[in-house]
Amino acid sequence: SSGINAEYGYVKNVIGSGRIAEIHGDKKKRVVGVNNLKGTMDFSCDFRIKRGSMPLWEGRIETLKFLKERILKTAPGASACGIGFPKRSVGELQLGDTIDCFKLMVEDRQFIDPRFFGSVVEGEEEEKKKEQREKWARGHYEEPKYI
Repeated sequence: SSGINAEYGYVKNVIGSGRIAEIHGDKKKRVVGVNNLKGTMDFSCDFRIKRGSMPLWEGRIETLKFLKERILKTAPGASACGIGFPKRSVGELQLGDTIDCFKLMVEDRQFIDPRFFGSVVEGEEEEKKKEQREKWARGHYEEPKYI
């Protein structure tokens, strides 16, 4: 059992994206310089590294820095930041790899039965009102009373 409710789907809502411009350190401790392309990088969110469309790594980061100071979030439109990864978590990186910062959102996929809302299906009620107005205009029907 995966622990995921089948009625719900998890959607990765990307809030920031950037490209790796510099790589420092070895496999034990890896720090990369990232040029932000759009959005913001948020330390509390999850990150994903991709090469083209193929994901290479996904998880939490260890540090987020701007001008050698630790920060929690980059400013919108900031040009660059530094990201530190946990020991031995990231494999081989290349310049130009994409880093996405995303929040995991829950999407409700439950089917809602139209009968739950009564016998009137969407649009049917408007048709009935229009029909009643037309009959009333021709004098064949008394004026409709809406509650």
